[in-house]
Amino acid sequence: MKRRTFIKTGIVLASLGLLSLLTIPSFKKTVTKMLQKDTAQLKLNKSSIEKFMKDANKEQFWVKFSRGKKILIVAFTYVGIFKSMLPFYNKYIQYRGQITGHFLLSTDFFMQKMDPNQQVQYTQFYNPYRQACYNPFSTHYYPEKV
Repeated sequence: MKRRTFIKTGIVLASLGLLSLLTIPSFKKTVTKMLQKDTAQLKLNKSSIEKFMKDANKEQFWVKFSRGKKILIVAFTYVGIFKSMLPFYNKYIQYRGQITGHFLLSTDFFMQKMDPNQQVQYTQFYNPYRQACYNPFSTHYYPEKV
């Protein structure tokens, strides 16, 4: 390879890398968009997702997602309609469910018997090791109807 070809290829690759950094959204923006889409049918305060993201950063919740998992989540969120045909789609659904489920456990959605017509409030970041005994599906909230 000639020196000029090497330099031209390096410049093209560096500009493509810079362009991708500017156009591809960050992981946190992707998770925010994903949570807004998953909770669109709920009556949710706009600040609830922002509070969750801030508390998740404080609790270092995102550490359990490796760089590969984060890239997978960002890529599949913006792929489009053909994402179900791609490999690792099931892993994407699993990670998305973990994030959305953790967010819903951090709200009072289950305490209100999963009623989508009531206003959902963000209470605190769900951490079973720091909270008191908490079972949102107990018979106290869902009594049996005989």
